[in-house]
Order: sequence, then structure tokens, then C-alpha cells
Amino acid sequence: MSERQPFFLYSSNALVTFGALCLSSVIFELIAFFAGSKAGLHSVVFPAGFLGKVDFVFGVIFAAFFEEVIYRFYLPRALKELLFKVRKNPQNEKINLRLSLIAETASLILFALPHLYLGFFGFLNALVCGIILRVCMVKTKMIWISFAVHGLYNFLSFAVLAAIA
Repeated sequence: MSERQPFFLYSSNALVTFGALCLSSVIFELIAFFAGSKAGLHSVVFPAGFLGKVDFVFGVIFAAFFEEVIYRFYLPRALKELLFKVRKNPQNEKINLRLSLIAETASLILFALPHLYLGFFGFLNALVCGIILRVCMVKTKMIWISFAVHGLYNFLSFAVLAAIA
């Protein structure tokens, strides 16, 4: 049985991940601003009424959960398994590393593509955030930490945008 990590290691990973997500978002928003890009979260229409807002909050939470399960947990594992089954010689570590990188890259791109509605810089931000969240999940070996951070990041992004709109 493996030894559990202390709480402060999980919380420090979560805080570093959340800070990196926020920093990435700020950097790409600044680049988009100075590049004159009009795309991004500014095109999001916020719901009216109490039930619409509740639905929006649950949608943000469920989207983060879905993305973590599919793009950070399932897809990298499934792609690695498929790529490793296709190869004939599983002993070569260099090829295994390349196949792992291909699987990780494919899952990151598949995560970032649905974020194209945010424009090119939103796509790049999603790509970087996908890397950050995958590193968090690999380091903590828990999907719940990256899900909580991702959900909080999404919620904060929309809350800030709603406050300034």
C-alpha cells in the first residue's frame, strides 16, 4: 500500500496550479489585448434570473469535471495503451517515451480544440492550462485536485468577467 502524501503537499500543488492557471490567463489576455483581438470570454452571454445563474454555475462545474475525466485521466491512458499495443517491441524505452509524448500531446490538443470559440489566444491559453492541469494530476495522482482547481479557475474567470462587464 502506498503512503499518502501530507495535506500541505496537496494544497501546495493546488495553489501552485491555480496560480499558474491565473498567470497563463492574464498573459494571454494581455497578448490578445495588445494584438487587438476581439475574441475571448467577452463574447459569453451571461444568463438572467436566479435559475439561469444556478444552471450556469452547475454547467461550469460539470464542464470542469468532464474535461478532467476525459482529457486528463482517460484519454492519455487510453492513447498510450493503444499506441503501446500497436508496437511490436515494448522494451525500447526511447520509443515508449516518444509514444507517451504523442499520447499526451494528442490529448492536450483535443482539450484545446473545443476552446477555439475563445479565439486563437484562448486556444493557446487552453493548451497551456491543459499542460498545467495534467502536471498537477500526475504529481498528486488524484483527479479531484485538478478538478477542484479547474472548476474554481473557470468559475473565477466568469465571475471576474461578469463583474467588469
